[in-house]
Amino acid sequence: MTNGAGERLPLVGSKSHESPLSATSNGSKKVAVAAVMIVLIALGVVSTGMTKSLTLSTKQPFCDSTAQSSGYIKLPNKEDGHYFYWFFESRSDPENDPLVLWLTGGPGGSSMLALLTENGPCTVADDSVTTVSNPYSWTNNANVIWVDQPIGTGFSYGSVADADHDSKQAGTNMYYFLQAFLKAHPKFIKNKFFVTGESYAGHYVPTVATALLNTKPSGDDVKINLEGIAIGNGFTNPLIQTKYQADLIQNNSYGIVLMNDTDFAEYKQNVSTLLALTEKCYANDNDACTQASAFWLAGVVMPIVTVAKVSQYDLRAPTGRNEAAVQNQPALKGGAKGALSDEAMKNIGNSQAHAFLNNIDIQTELHIPAVKRPYPWTELSQAVFANFMPDVFKNYESHVVDLLEHDIRVLIYAGDADLVCNWLGNHAWTNALEWSGKTDFQAAQYVPFIVNGTDAGALQAAKNFAFLRVYNAGHMVPENQPEVALTMLNRFLADELVRA
Repeated sequence: MTNGAGERLPLVGSKSHESPLSATSNGSKKVAVAAVMIVLIALGVVSTGMTKSLTLSTKQPFCDSTAQSSGYIKLPNKEDGHYFYWFFESRSDPENDPLVLWLTGGPGGSSMLALLTENGPCTVADDSVTTVSNPYSWTNNANVIWVDQPIGTGFSYGSVADADHDSKQAGTNMYYFLQAFLKAHPKFIKNKFFVTGESYAGHYVPTVATALLNTKPSGDDVKINLEGIAIGNGFTNPLIQTKYQADLIQNNSYGIVLMNDTDFAEYKQNVSTLLALTEKCYANDNDACTQASAFWLAGVVMPIVTVAKVSQYDLRAPTGRNEAAVQNQPALKGGAKGALSDEAMKNIGNSQAHAFLNNIDIQTELHIPAVKRPYPWTELSQAVFANFMPDVFKNYESHVVDLLEHDIRVLIYAGDADLVCNWLGNHAWTNALEWSGKTDFQAAQYVPFIVNGTDAGALQAAKNFAFLRVYNAGHMVPENQPEVALTMLNRFLADELVRA
């Protein structure tokens, strides 16, 4: 998911824009390099002083014919922190359709990859230069913002001092970003607002939403009309979700046995070790939190790739990797750390999207400043991932409770072929959640989720809370089942899903 192991992410032509990677230890760098292969992601300048918003203007439609803008917003709570965004108005009714924010996980995963491979208005053609319209874009009935965050992710940049280390900080940053964005795009202030994302966004989305919910506007702040959140194959309550980590290895609805009994026994032991570390993390042992993140990557996720030889994102998909490209492959016992060679790194992510976003002409169209072009865009920031390692195994479900109790709609959906944030774990934590509607939610029966006459999933819903298991989809539901994902989104935005 990056274009070179250990590659730094400097900002061209400016020492003051050095990547936060320079502030991390060598050990953290090595862990982050290993993380690139197996991290949770689907792999998310206008200043607050009100510089005019940049609007794309090209000889022919760029990605889509709808109105769009891209550029940077300077965060007022940061020294030099700039968030990059790409925004598309709705293909239907921009004035009245909801405003949706999309955040890719990681931590450190660029939302631009999701835009171009999952739910955006276009995908990249085989020539890596032109684009193809996506008929199932989430912009069909919504105005959507894709944002690279935290600082250091994708095209977003800042000083070393601007680096964040937990999801609560990310939530605060997004409050400031959205204030500036809406002041630059005032016609959307009145629109209903939704926060969405996948994977590690199971941390981000709840914290962003509670920041919007609980921050009292001051001065010229605008009121943001938060209506709901949606998280796909997220990681929100690591302790509960980890308990189900091994359950699909030998028993899944696809009838695929991924490990023999000997390997599976060792794998389950690794999961037990991870659970013990997670319990310590929940008891506020920050060292254990970091250890849990490292062990999870090396001892729990990596064996899916190296032993089961399938994608951690889809149990139906062989890795297709050259074994010689992986150095120091981890043994199951002990979860020894592994490192990826440059050759292995080249085979990570979407090559067309990677080439597209690193094309200097495309970067010019996206308003990457000339002084920073060519900007070394990567799918995943190793620096951000390393900085957030103590945060990965912390529990963020209390933010979801806060939202539910304030009648904010919540949708948790999960592709049932994903191994890294599997549907069983997501189903378990949603049913265990302590909130006023718990009894009603637990009593709610699964009902078929029908799309064009086809049973596409199983929906459990009560009051303002819903869980949807999506059939025949892996970690990236909008990529694997685009029509189903769009139908799900539109029903959710219209409040035709969670109160069913």
